[in-house]
This record gives sequence, C-alpha cells and structure tokens, in this order.
Amino acid sequence: MEIRHIRPEEVEQAVKLTDLVFRSRDPDKKSYAESHPLVFAPGLGQSFGVYEGGRLVSFIGLVPSIVKIGPAAVACYSIGGVCTHPDYRGKGYAEHALRAVTEHVEQAGASLLLVSGERGLYSRAHCYPFGSVSRLTLKAGTVEQGGDHALPRSEVSAGTTSVDAALAGTAPATATSIDASAGTASATAASIDAASGAVSAGTTPAIAASAGVTAAGAEPRDGLTIREMRDTDWLRVRTAAAGRLCAFEQSVWDLALLLRAEAAGTVRKQSYKLLIAERNDEMLGYAVIGIPYAGADSEAAAIEWAGDGGTVAALLREALSRYGLATLSVPVPWHEKELLQELSGSLAAAETNGGTVKVISPERLLRQLLPYLQHKAGDAAGRLRFETAGNGRVLVALAERSAVLEPSAFVSLLFDPEPAVGIEDDKLNLALRKLFPVPFPYTYGLNYI
Repeated sequence: MEIRHIRPEEVEQAVKLTDLVFRSRDPDKKSYAESHPLVFAPGLGQSFGVYEGGRLVSFIGLVPSIVKIGPAAVACYSIGGVCTHPDYRGKGYAEHALRAVTEHVEQAGASLLLVSGERGLYSRAHCYPFGSVSRLTLKAGTVEQGGDHALPRSEVSAGTTSVDAALAGTAPATATSIDASAGTASATAASIDAASGAVSAGTTPAIAASAGVTAAGAEPRDGLTIREMRDTDWLRVRTAAAGRLCAFEQSVWDLALLLRAEAAGTVRKQSYKLLIAERNDEMLGYAVIGIPYAGADSEAAAIEWAGDGGTVAALLREALSRYGLATLSVPVPWHEKELLQELSGSLAAAETNGGTVKVISPERLLRQLLPYLQHKAGDAAGRLRFETAGNGRVLVALAERSAVLEPSAFVSLLFDPEPAVGIEDDKLNLALRKLFPVPFPYTYGLNYI
C-alpha cells in the first residue's frame, strides 16, 4: 500500500474512481471533475490517493482555503469526494489516507479540517458536528409562514458583561436587543457585535420585508432593482463577497469557477442563478439560487448571498416569484441575525453546519482567531490559552481558571451557541461565553467540497 498525492498524470484515474462511486447511478449529474474542479486542480496538487500495485484504489479530495471571521483569517482545509473502489472496500484504506491527510494539513499550517461527511470514519478521527443553522422554508405568494415550528418574532439579545466581570463573579449580564417584531435594521457600517459575536454587514437602510419585486428588472417603491447577473458584474460581485464579515475568501476567479462548478447544486440536481440587487446603479447585494433540474425531485435552495438582511430577503423573495418556485430552502447560520429577523415567521428547522470539523491545532487556531476575539472582548482575549492535552483533549485556560475538555466539547465551545462542554467552574463558563461561540460561514455554499 502506498499513500501519496495524486500526480498530474493520475488525475484521470481519480476522476474515473469518483465518478464510479458518486455518479454512476445518477447520469444527470455532472462529472465530479466538473462539479469539484479544485479537487483535481494540477496547480494545487493537494488530493491524496491510496495505491495497490500501481492502481488507485482509494481517494480523498483536499482543498485549502481561508475563512475570514471579522479581522481574523483562519487557515482551513476541506475534504470531500472520499471514496474507495468497490473491490477494495473493508480494508481500512480511507482511514489510513485520512491520517496522511491530517499530517499534511498540520504541516501546511492550517488550524481546521472541514469534512463534508459525518460517518464513523470521521468521528473516530475527532471530526464533529458544529455550529447552528436555521433552515428556513420560504413559500411562494407569502411574506411569512407562521405555525408551530415557525421562527418566532422575538427579541435577539446579547449579554454585555465583560470577561473580567464574569471571572470576578460580579455584574449580571445586561442585554442589548434588536426588536425583531419591527422587521427593520439600522443603517450601520459593517460590524461585529462585540457582545454576541453576531455579524452584520448593513451599509444601507434595510429593505422592508414586505418590499416585493413583481417583474424582472422592476423597481419597487424603495427604488431597488433586482436582475440576473451580467458579464460586467464580476468585479462588483467580488466586492460584495469581500464585504461579508464571515465568509470564505473568494477572488473573482474563485467566484467564476465555483459558480460554474455548482458543487452543492450538482448533489441536489440544481443549476445556479445569481440575482443582483441594486439601487441607482450601486450593487447592494446578491444571492445565488439553486434551481432544480427539470423533472428533478429536489427543493430549490439559496446557496450563498451577500448584503444586508433586508436586501438578501428581497432577493430571496424575488427568486420565488421569478423562477416560479413553490418553496425556497434557506440555511441561515446563527450569527446572521439581521437576515433571521427579516425572515422571521418562516418555517424553520434547526440543524448544525454542513458536515463536521476537526481542530488540527488548538494553539494555532487561537493565534489565528485572536484578532476577532480581541475585537470582541478586548485585552481579556490575550489571557486565553489553549493547549493540546493528549487523546484529542484540550486545556482551556483563562486567567487563573482552566478546564480540560474532550475534543467534541472543545468544538462545541468554539462554535455552538448552546455549547455542551461540562465545565463545572461557573465563573469560567460565564467568562468563556463572552468569547465564544465564533461565527462560521455555512460550509455547503459555493465552497462546498
């Protein structure tokens, strides 16, 4: 058995293997090489294979990326397309390859490994579900969909007690709130809420939730125009993408490649449409919509977006009308509170972020997150310490208080709004809640691997 990077002359073998495993029963779907071009990109050369007698028998696609979280830049790798030839299964090839991948990611300087899967292979390697997403269902012809499982119109509150006060056990948390029942958002510059970690990117007054666009290119009373993307829009789309405060970094070339690839859409038998919202020729935002293939038994979905909550809500409602969709599935991460407010009343189902995550190096992750944590909690962030404690466990220390967390609990502390950490020290718990969770973009968007 030999485990190594796929060589350029072996890419065709890798494509044939992934297509055999993932596409042979679904001829309507694109070849894996078309839907996941970065997995096979010769210039990157990151993907791994397991070879027996010179034959590729198992494969792991591997792609590096940078995730921007406010002023922080987190180095990540994503794996996908993990497969073994049917004649060679049950021999542990994928597990051996995953260990080689983890070593490579560590040497490359990444702090997180994102995995588009949740099976035992990954949980045994300390890859865990993470984060919180509200999957909203928008319905044609309505602004809101109430009901027993509707996202409630309630206040979004965030405690503002400082980390120091929490450690000292003084001053109960006060709250700042946004009245979700008003359905509005202020015209502030892009910012991170220092208390909750919520991300907003509003640069213009939010568009009222009831503002509709009834025809292509029509201008509603607030002057907003919504249209499909043109070939002259690339630079402005990239500018809007770069303005998000929690997102994968995407160049113009990245966006063009990923939109054409339709990675997540191909899995669901969808093709992409990109709608743009503008006012007085100024682009305010965009939304990528996955439209089901003709005859496909799948639900249309919002893949990715940029802009303030009101603009994005208007884009999503326009997609319902423009493309004749009965419903539109919208996965909104917990930190996009402005959009959640705009769509409050929609049917909602709670789920985790896409796939699972493995923390490669707690110490490196803290260094990369520090600019965000300092913005959120000031000097207190500098007193936070992570240390690898063996068997995947992590020592979390803040000032003079500390706790050792199991790997799943550490992931929960980092990314979950309601973490399951089991820390018995109430003061440490409260102080850590002022630093975490960290927002993270939805991983099954354009950068899905």
